[in-house]
Amino acid sequence: GLGDVYKRQQQLQTAFNNSTRTVDRNVDRSMQNAGRASNQGARRVESASDNMSQSLRQANRSFDSTARTASRDFEQLGTEAQRGSRRVEDSVDDAAKHSEKSVGKMSAGMIAKAQIMAQAIVGIVSKVADGAKQIATSAIEGYGNYQQLSGGIQKLYGNMGQSLIDYASANGQTVEEAKAQWQTLEKAQNTMIRNAKEGWRTAGMSANDYMQNVTGFSAALINSLGGDTQKAADIADMAMQDISDNVNTFGTGSVQDIAEVYRAISKGQYQTLDNLNLGFAGTKEGMQKLIDKANELQKANGRAGELSVDSFSDIVEAIHEVQSSMSITGTTSREAMGTVEGSINMAKSAWQNFVAGLGDKDADMKQLTENLVESGGAVLENLKPVVTQIFNSFRCDAVRLCQP
Repeated sequence: GLGDVYKRQQQLQTAFNNSTRTVDRNVDRSMQNAGRASNQGARRVESASDNMSQSLRQANRSFDSTARTASRDFEQLGTEAQRGSRRVEDSVDDAAKHSEKSVGKMSAGMIAKAQIMAQAIVGIVSKVADGAKQIATSAIEGYGNYQQLSGGIQKLYGNMGQSLIDYASANGQTVEEAKAQWQTLEKAQNTMIRNAKEGWRTAGMSANDYMQNVTGFSAALINSLGGDTQKAADIADMAMQDISDNVNTFGTGSVQDIAEVYRAISKGQYQTLDNLNLGFAGTKEGMQKLIDKANELQKANGRAGELSVDSFSDIVEAIHEVQSSMSITGTTSREAMGTVEGSINMAKSAWQNFVAGLGDKDADMKQLTENLVESGGAVLENLKPVVTQIFNSFRCDAVRLCQP
């Protein structure tokens, strides 16, 4: 009768509930096993990472020794992470088999859900392993380039990294005779290195990119200033910001392309002047017109207006004057703090500096980390209105779809 049917229905419901609880218990057991295996892998990763950091701190004799030690420890870091990944994967497989035997076909969906979640853990651990190896390679390569490029800056602007005593000896002078010049060169090279390290903020470049591009025209700049390396350092920084502003304003070339224009002009080659998009032909006559325009601008602002086409430092200053009159100056800084693309480029440069610093025992990692956090914050701030707009668009679409 109906009573028997109802009773049978209740029994089926009870059986279903019991099966569901069995599914939940086995899923929980699956995830706990996967979590324990993941934690074991994470502890191995953390241990290997600590070993890597200790090796880097102890490497104080030469870069080659630092690089080899860092490479071995990063390799260990990746290996341990991969082992952790395999342990998680094995645990997931065992747990899934156990769950399937316990609950049969009714639990297929729940098992699939557990496997998806656990596989996400596997993917994270695997990516840690791959990321560790990539960071190792980038750190070694980045610091190697930094050493080479900063050495070039020291030769061009400074005292070639020599101590006062070594500098005096190399120049056949007493320490007292060499002291003033050594201090001047030391200040100039330190200015250049500092400007390069701040390039992520001022010019949207990593320190390595900054030094690589500025080196191409530095010798001519210093010569045009009669060897005044401190003044050259200041003008070089202005030029690097002007190059970046030009690229971010017109978008018709890369930083390397525009830096090459400066390098060519420093050699008296004006063919690429029109690549600056300032309205002047790529000839010496076009350059003279640019100089004349800059002198007019200076005189209008109560300055001398005596820039010459025969002086490379004057040409750099003239380009700056013209770009300022066109509101190009400062574009990089404005975009870095106010646009998604600009802030992302700034964050990329800060990240490159951070990674290169991992291989440098003398790097100020606290400052590099703060730079990275600051640039990342700018990205998030600029993304807020974009994400809000996307969310609002989806919400509006959902409302329209739900309307009768």
